[in-house]
Amino acid sequence: MTLPIEFTGKRIGTIALAGVPSKVTPFGMLVKKHTELILSEKMFSEVFFLRSRAIQNLLEQIAAFDPEKDDETSLLATARGLGFELQIPRIAVAIELLDARAVTSQGLEIETVPYTQMDIMMAIRTIFNRPQDISTMMDSGRYEILRAANALLNEKEVVQRTWKECEKLKKLMEGKGLHVVIGIGSLAQDISCLPASHRDGWKAVTIGKNIHYSPSIYSISDLMLEDLLTTASRDIAKRYRESILAPLKATSDSVELINTFRVWCEHRFSPSGAAKALSIHKNTLNYRINKIESMCNIDSQNFRELLSLYIAILINELSDRNTDQLSSR
Repeated sequence: MTLPIEFTGKRIGTIALAGVPSKVTPFGMLVKKHTELILSEKMFSEVFFLRSRAIQNLLEQIAAFDPEKDDETSLLATARGLGFELQIPRIAVAIELLDARAVTSQGLEIETVPYTQMDIMMAIRTIFNRPQDISTMMDSGRYEILRAANALLNEKEVVQRTWKECEKLKKLMEGKGLHVVIGIGSLAQDISCLPASHRDGWKAVTIGKNIHYSPSIYSISDLMLEDLLTTASRDIAKRYRESILAPLKATSDSVELINTFRVWCEHRFSPSGAAKALSIHKNTLNYRINKIESMCNIDSQNFRELLSLYIAILINELSDRNTDQLSSR
């Protein structure tokens, strides 16, 4: 007996079985269903890959788009061909998977649990699931979303809502044993601002990693000072940080003192708040701050002197951890 193999409503082949029909039919039907299922999964995988590649190309074109020189017509047409409108407000979300060197199209293994790129994209699209949300893998371990935003909301409100969704995504990824750094860019009202939002998202990832070096969420709106410092002349920045930090760099506990001062500044100069964040006694914190004042010849009541040291520390942290990445985003 023979059974037809059907796919997308069409007969594409047959299965031939020898034997008594009443006995071999159940086995034939099982083989038929299994074969059709494999074909369906293969088609879904190929369609998913082709569309993902097209979306990746779209985001690469957006990243390279120069609104002052390039014609937006073809870019808008490409996006509309994929079902996306680029003239609506959007905000870029950049995602970097930590320890992602092992990520391949075959998958990655973290804590003995394998995940493919498709699995990660499905997790992203579970959270960022609006019809106009654009998401793709940019390259190994790096993903991006151009999140559609409500035109009635201001930038602060859009960032707040985006942050909440990023928290959900981070939690979902951690549940799979994956750790990510997420950067939120600036709000783009139309296509002309999308390249800047894309760059801002990746700058937030890089700056956040360099200064806080932990899996977390960072918004470029919270990192404007750090972003500004990365644009300074390298020679000037180097001379500045070396002249300000020279006394601290000469000590054996320079890393500890520098980190203590930064945390103290970022906790509103609160001894109790900074001590808690550093997991040290308040007296230990006060001892370190007094030591820094003495070594650097600064007054903790002089805001300008405190700011100068804080900026030198930021420049030092940004410089010591490969800020060359910023120019490539």
